[in-house]
Amino acid sequence: HSCHRHTDGRVSCVGYNDQGQLGQADQGGYSDKVSSPMIIEGVAASDVAIARDQMCIIDADNQPGQVHCWGGGYGLGNGGVATPLSVSEALPIIHQDETPIEAVDVVSGYEHQCAILTDGGVACWGTGSWMALGTNAGSFYMAKRVHHGSVGDPTAPDEPLTDVTSLAVGYEKACAVHGEAQAVVCWGGFASFAVVPEVGLAQPIPTLVDGYPWLVDATGLTIARRGSCGGGAGGGEDHACA
Repeated sequence: HSCHRHTDGRVSCVGYNDQGQLGQADQGGYSDKVSSPMIIEGVAASDVAIARDQMCIIDADNQPGQVHCWGGGYGLGNGGVATPLSVSEALPIIHQDETPIEAVDVVSGYEHQCAILTDGGVACWGTGSWMALGTNAGSFYMAKRVHHGSVGDPTAPDEPLTDVTSLAVGYEKACAVHGEAQAVVCWGGFASFAVVPEVGLAQPIPTLVDGYPWLVDATGLTIARRGSCGGGAGGGEDHACA
């Protein structure tokens, strides 16, 4: 399925609805497959993210900044309640202390989501395969902040990411631009070049320029999702650009 956010916050979508990913269950003319764009009733959003069979939005109406998701039950994040099939049943994504997260940007991977929080940090939730959630733990029933590896021991969590200005999520991976230097850090399934891929913590991306050890001063990010470019032998998958 694919969706479009209008300037007034309304969201229209087209495509499959077999897992309730369009947020209307089977009501109001919504069937397992919607062939013409339809407005998602009950939604006013400042941002929208769609995964394989799920949708998440940042509320711009009754609960500004809160993140709500519906559709297939992969996103978790709401405390362990089964992911709803309709907007009206959606519960907010919550922190470990069970308070709702407040976000300015939300992005989706294959079976996980991450958001830039209003305080400049990043939180992720969902299925944690390949350490896609920024930790070596498994799936999260609540959103958890992403920490970077410490300078002395990159396998040990240090401070949480701060001053995040850009966030990109791929199939089982993610990257963010953060901190005073606006450095690029990545975590998850970047086994070919991540500094310590097996721990999942956000790791700085090195460069090959002498005296300029980390990729800094970035203004944006993009990640090629699996199968998102090219054809045949998986062209375009598993790489990122800043």
